[in-house]
Amino acid sequence: MKDYSFFSKTFFIILFYTSFIGLFSVGGTYAIETYYPKQSYFPDGTMLSSIPISGLSEAEAKDAVRSEIENWKSSASISIVYFDEAVELDSSQIEFFIQESLEGVENGYGDLYSNVSSVTEKAIESFSYDVNNINLNSLTEEVQTYVNLLSTSPLFIDVNDYVSPNHPIEVVASSVTTNFESTFLLPRWVEQLDGVVIDARSRFSLLQTMADIGAVRTETESLNVLATALYNLFLETNFQFIERHGGRALPNYADAGYYSVVKPDQADLIVENPNYYSYTLKLALVNNELTASLEGVSLPYQFTAVTKNEKVIAPRKVVHFSSIRRKGDKQIVKNGENGYYVELYRQIRNKKSNKLIKEYLLFEDFYSPVHQVEEWSVKERLEQLRNANDLNDNDIEEQLDKDELLRKQKEDQDDIGSDEQYFEEEDELIKGY
Repeated sequence: MKDYSFFSKTFFIILFYTSFIGLFSVGGTYAIETYYPKQSYFPDGTMLSSIPISGLSEAEAKDAVRSEIENWKSSASISIVYFDEAVELDSSQIEFFIQESLEGVENGYGDLYSNVSSVTEKAIESFSYDVNNINLNSLTEEVQTYVNLLSTSPLFIDVNDYVSPNHPIEVVASSVTTNFESTFLLPRWVEQLDGVVIDARSRFSLLQTMADIGAVRTETESLNVLATALYNLFLETNFQFIERHGGRALPNYADAGYYSVVKPDQADLIVENPNYYSYTLKLALVNNELTASLEGVSLPYQFTAVTKNEKVIAPRKVVHFSSIRRKGDKQIVKNGENGYYVELYRQIRNKKSNKLIKEYLLFEDFYSPVHQVEEWSVKERLEQLRNANDLNDNDIEEQLDKDELLRKQKEDQDDIGSDEQYFEEEDELIKGY
């Protein structure tokens, strides 16, 4: 009988070493995978929002996304606008969730997650206006979409889209001017200027606009009537006055503080539309009544102009001497009229409660009095000079010539006020006229 013990021992030895090698191989692999996990890489074409992360490990993708976010924060421009104000969101305070975003990547794409609620609410609270009944969730969603895409183009969001979505167009201000004598040019100007659009964040110059539409520009009282109507219209808005001239004497169609003079190449009426919306100018002339109105998005407050600190300036007596009058013959040839000093303020009030929110000075107007003119005999003046001074006949003749020259100079004075006026607009000192 054969002895198989040798073969048995050999078989068990081989089995032991084979098992040992197998177990060592499996256990080693498990240990390596446990303590040194296998790196997983995002497949080709994978995008996290607008950031390519294909071929990157999760750690590398985190670094790439974090770098893109920091670059975006330094260049992002997100502004929320409401009428004449714009508030920029602080992009540095926006919180991003990179880990959660990467975990959500499926089939080669994933959204970038962030939280913009706090910075959006803070921006809304920064407006000086009371923003009521706003759909904050919808506005936040628009900001969220922009942020999650890491868009680099500037974003302007109109709050009015989330307060009154249809932007209803209405008459926001109007003025009526009467008691003037119309020329044949005024109806033509009214027709040409009717429908002119004052663009958002732009300036309106009466003379420049007339030139742009081919209107005749000539010095006439009708041009002052037109300027006065527009001036009174703009007083009822938040438009800022860049240039305005007040005359030295008040016409019948304007009250103190509410008169504007325009002369080609000398004096203009210029305002600036500070709002992020355009407004349309409407004009109508019916039965010598000039109506001006402005149509557009309703203003958030009620704007009105009021006069204060009015002072009446009594006229003086001016004497002209005539050689054809006898001594003692005196006659009033022009009656005197009072002059005025007045301060004009703009008031901002709540539309519902009429509560005064703010008030600031726009203009200080001075209207020269019309002095009473009397005509006396030149003999009266000769007697005054002889009694007051030790003058010979040549000196007296020279003084009479000076009197006459001074009188003519006063008559030839231009009717535009030369005194500089200053007014405060939104805490900024602006030079006006």
